[in-house]
Amino acid sequence: MQNIFRSVSRFFLVTILALVAVAGRAGNPPAEFDVVIYGGTASGVMAAVSAAREGQRVAILEPKNHIGGMVTGGLSRTDIGRREVIGGLAKELYVRTSAIYRKDKDTMYWFPEPHVAEKILNDLIKENNIQVFYQHRLKEKGGVKKKNGRITEIVMENG
Repeated sequence: MQNIFRSVSRFFLVTILALVAVAGRAGNPPAEFDVVIYGGTASGVMAAVSAAREGQRVAILEPKNHIGGMVTGGLSRTDIGRREVIGGLAKELYVRTSAIYRKDKDTMYWFPEPHVAEKILNDLIKENNIQVFYQHRLKEKGGVKKKNGRITEIVMENG
């Protein structure tokens, strides 16, 4: 399980790896997940997809109303560097982008519009049964509860 996340930069993503109880809404019992990703950036979605494809129950806690971070917020000219080294889920995103634009059957399309990138990320979330909690910010004080050094529960500002 740890190998999945080694390639995800900690700079872009805060990942909480534990069996985590997320407080339910209005009388609903807490939901339990194996992996909870705090922040629905493109990297957060890719980490969630990786974990879900490994059979984990996954949730994304997104403080805002949209997923994708900069990729869906207007950064359309992706800094891709050497295209031949892009693989895995990043390449899957670009393959799906190419299929949507149908630019050329043999040419990869590297610069999706924000709404196209958001559609692809939402499709990945749905296909992998990932639950997304929008407008959920971690409570600053007392938001993380631990037992024996292990995260057992997280509490959001809105419950």
